[in-house]
Amino acid sequence: MCGRVRTSILIVDDDAAITTRLSEMLREKGYEVVGVATSGTEGVDMAKSLKPDIILMDIVMPGDHGLDAMKAIRVNDPEAKIIVVTALNGPRMLEMAKENGAVDHLVKPYNFERLVESIERQLD
Repeated sequence: MCGRVRTSILIVDDDAAITTRLSEMLREKGYEVVGVATSGTEGVDMAKSLKPDIILMDIVMPGDHGLDAMKAIRVNDPEAKIIVVTALNGPRMLEMAKENGAVDHLVKPYNFERLVESIERQLD
């Protein structure tokens, strides 16, 4: 984190076990988790109000689809840095994520250090 102002991160994922552990790990690394949304709709609202530096977005959530949330976030903030973190894999999913504004794509279960590397790349 090299003397930088704490990086704010919004997590959008419906799995409480994942969001709890991920929040703890990110805070241990010095990031500020400004919010946790459990649906795409909630994520869009929180992204508008909190304006995080980075958004970690799941794709599949009950009643929502992360791709739709990403589109809505990008309408309000074309520069939003969204990293997709999902169990869905394959070239088509990566293509769809990029089409909807993802700056990176990690497949669950992911390596936490790889996630940190992805976050840091977006901040440079």
